[in-house]
Amino acid sequence: METMNKIAFFCGCILLVLLLCPMVTAISQAEQYYNEGVNYINLGQYSDALASFDKVIAINPNSANAWTNRGYALHYLGRYTEAVASDDKAIAINPNFADAWYSRGVAVAGLGQYSEAVASYDKALAINPNDSVAWSNRGVALRNLGRYSEAVASYDKALAINPNFAEAKQNRINALEKQSQALPTSTTPIQIKTSSTPLPQQTQSTPLLYAPIGAIVMMAGIAVWGRRRSYLK
Repeated sequence: METMNKIAFFCGCILLVLLLCPMVTAISQAEQYYNEGVNYINLGQYSDALASFDKVIAINPNSANAWTNRGYALHYLGRYTEAVASDDKAIAINPNFADAWYSRGVAVAGLGQYSEAVASYDKALAINPNDSVAWSNRGVALRNLGRYSEAVASYDKALAINPNFAEAKQNRINALEKQSQALPTSTTPIQIKTSSTPLPQQTQSTPLLYAPIGAIVMMAGIAVWGRRRSYLK
């Protein structure tokens, strides 16, 4: 009986190893594709990044990180509607994922939906109130809505977190200028001229999705990093 038990235990161990091997291989492939996607984003090869994140999602469709960085890649390609859909997938998986809400804010801002952008940034900041880039981009969206005093307050939040945030400083100056122009100084209405042409986007050196990688959490979403952007308006 003891010999039979040992044989059964040994066979069980072999079966367990055989069952786990494909999972370990899939995890390794997902990690490789994810890191490739991040590298492609950093190189500005956004179509290749998109393809890599699609491969991650094919292996693990519940990776909120992959859906979020996929949204970033689509944003960089100017495919804002698809970017929003990708971010919404990430949020459906993890509603408390601040970076997914931030990415959604960037994408809807690209569509000119600034009120929706503010709402998305607010969600991100409710989860992570120390995100200076989100505060700054929230200010940009408010400025585009003509809500200059609120925009200035948002830039102040960003600068309180990061006093050396050059884009936030310049954005604050621009918002104050627009606010002063909007104040009536005579009976003649003042027309505030706005441009429909997007201004250049400035790249932040702060990593996007950084967290330690461990075999246990890989299938839930492999977190490395991408790039975040703040906007100079």
